[in-house]
Amino acid sequence: MRISNRGLEIIKEFEGFRARAYMCPAGVWTIGYGHTRGVKAGDVVNEQQATELLRNDAKEAEEVVTEEVAAEEVAEVDVEEVAAE
Repeated sequence: MRISNRGLEIIKEFEGFRARAYMCPAGVWTIGYGHTRGVKAGDVVNEQQATELLRNDAKEAEEVVTEEVAAEEVAEVDVEEVAAE
């Protein structure tokens, strides 16, 4: 699975851009377009850096989804094989 450029734009619209780190309602330091890993008070990013952080975050999410879907497909095959026996 891979997110499209339009998908990234939708995330950007939803998240909004914040150049300076802020504490989100969940109590997590956040910056850019919703990036949280390693963010601390006083951090600053420009829009280009924030977009790159978003792309990296999306890539990590894509990898997790791909792994989970593959595991689910294997589980379905195993159930079908057992049912056929």
